[in-house]
Amino acid sequence: MAIDLVARPIDGCLTLVHDDQEMDVRALSVEADGVVSVMGAGGKRVIGQLTGSMIGDVRSCRRAVVVRMFGSDVAAAGAVPFENRTA
Repeated sequence: MAIDLVARPIDGCLTLVHDDQEMDVRALSVEADGVVSVMGAGGKRVIGQLTGSMIGDVRSCRRAVVVRMFGSDVAAAGAVPFENRTA
Protein backbone atom coordinates (compact mmCIF):
# COMPACT_ATOMS: atom_id res chain seq x y z
CA MET A 1 0.00 0.00 0.00
CA ALA A 2 1.28 3.45 -0.90
CA ILE A 3 0.18 6.77 0.60
CA ASP A 4 1.49 10.08 -0.69
CA LEU A 5 0.70 13.61 0.43
CA VAL A 6 1.19 16.53 -1.91
CA ALA A 7 0.93 20.02 -0.46
CA ARG A 8 0.45 22.88 -2.89
CA PRO A 9 0.53 25.98 -0.69
CA ILE A 10 0.17 28.34 -3.64
CA ASP A 11 -3.17 26.64 -4.43
CA GLY A 12 -4.08 26.07 -0.77
CA CYS A 13 -4.65 22.36 -1.43
CA LEU A 14 -3.44 19.18 0.26
CA THR A 15 -3.83 16.04 -1.87
CA LEU A 16 -3.76 12.51 -0.46
CA VAL A 17 -3.04 9.81 -3.05
CA HIS A 18 -3.38 6.15 -2.02
CA ASP A 19 -3.98 2.70 -3.47
CA ASP A 20 -5.72 0.98 -0.55
CA GLN A 21 -9.02 -0.17 -2.03
CA GLU A 22 -10.43 -0.78 1.47
CA MET A 23 -9.60 2.71 2.81
CA ASP A 24 -12.72 4.86 2.64
CA VAL A 25 -11.49 8.40 3.33
CA ARG A 26 -14.32 10.75 4.29
CA ALA A 27 -12.22 13.47 5.98
CA LEU A 28 -8.59 14.41 6.53
CA SER A 29 -6.94 16.17 9.47
CA VAL A 30 -3.46 17.43 10.28
CA GLU A 31 -2.59 18.22 13.90
CA ALA A 32 -0.29 21.04 15.01
CA ASP A 33 2.56 18.54 15.50
CA GLY A 34 2.14 17.21 11.95
CA VAL A 35 0.24 13.98 12.70
CA VAL A 36 -1.95 13.17 9.68
CA SER A 37 -5.20 11.23 10.17
CA VAL A 38 -7.99 10.07 7.92
CA MET A 39 -11.56 9.51 9.03
CA GLY A 40 -13.79 6.95 7.41
CA ALA A 41 -16.41 4.34 8.15
CA GLY A 42 -13.93 2.50 10.37
CA GLY A 43 -13.18 5.58 12.50
CA LYS A 44 -10.01 7.65 12.75
CA ARG A 45 -6.71 6.24 11.47
CA VAL A 46 -3.27 7.86 11.81
CA ILE A 47 -1.37 7.52 8.54
CA GLY A 48 1.85 9.38 9.34
CA GLN A 49 3.63 12.46 10.59
CA LEU A 50 4.91 15.36 8.54
CA THR A 51 8.40 16.87 8.73
CA GLY A 52 9.00 20.51 9.63
CA SER A 53 9.20 21.77 6.05
CA MET A 54 6.05 19.87 5.02
CA ILE A 55 4.15 21.29 8.04
CA GLY A 56 5.08 24.74 6.74
CA ASP A 57 3.60 23.93 3.33
CA VAL A 58 0.45 22.38 4.81
CA ARG A 59 -0.08 25.47 6.99
CA SER A 60 -1.29 27.33 3.85
CA CYS A 61 -3.71 24.59 2.78
CA ARG A 62 -7.43 25.13 3.33
CA ARG A 63 -8.90 22.26 1.34
CA ALA A 64 -8.13 18.60 0.72
CA VAL A 65 -8.57 16.19 -2.15
CA VAL A 66 -8.31 12.40 -1.96
CA VAL A 67 -7.29 10.32 -4.99
CA ARG A 68 -7.61 6.53 -4.83
CA MET A 69 -5.54 4.71 -7.43
CA PHE A 70 -6.01 1.24 -8.89
CA GLY A 71 -2.73 0.44 -10.57
CA SER A 72 -2.05 3.34 -12.91
CA ASP A 73 -5.75 4.31 -13.10
CA VAL A 74 -7.64 6.74 -10.90
CA ALA A 75 -10.41 4.71 -9.23
CA ALA A 76 -11.96 7.65 -7.35
CA ALA A 77 -11.19 11.28 -6.58
CA GLY A 78 -12.90 14.09 -4.77
CA ALA A 79 -12.76 16.83 -2.17
CA VAL A 80 -13.17 15.88 1.50
CA PRO A 81 -13.62 17.93 4.68
CA PHE A 82 -10.23 19.09 5.98
CA GLU A 83 -9.29 20.07 9.50
CA ASN A 84 -5.95 21.88 9.49
CA ARG A 85 -4.65 22.51 13.00
CA THR A 86 -1.19 23.61 11.82
CA ALA A 87 -2.37 27.15 11.09
